[in-house]
Amino acid sequence: MSQKNKSEARRFICLIDTLYDHKIRVIASGELPYWELFQNTSISDEERLDANRMLIDDLGIKAGDKGSLDSGVFSGEEELFAFDRTVSRMTEMQTKDYWKKWKSYVENRS
Repeated sequence: MSQKNKSEARRFICLIDTLYDHKIRVIASGELPYWELFQNTSISDEERLDANRMLIDDLGIKAGDKGSLDSGVFSGEEELFAFDRTVSRMTEMQTKDYWKKWKSYVENRS
């Protein structure tokens, strides 16, 4: 995942957040280690504008003279922060303590 497919990255981040918040245990495998899933590949202002055109139009935002957007909503910084949190949560979700919390959570709900 990268800046070029932020929608997929956001959905993955939301999935992990939801699983974590509900103390769900997850077993998964991948081609890369999970901490390398999101690549901080920068994209040009033009690519960023194209990728966000519908949202920009809906919000009525105007691009600057050079066709750039100053808003952090479009910079990708938000996704980088969120993905760092996701990596931290995925790391915690692998610990014995997390799995023990899940067991007590389930037992207390019964």
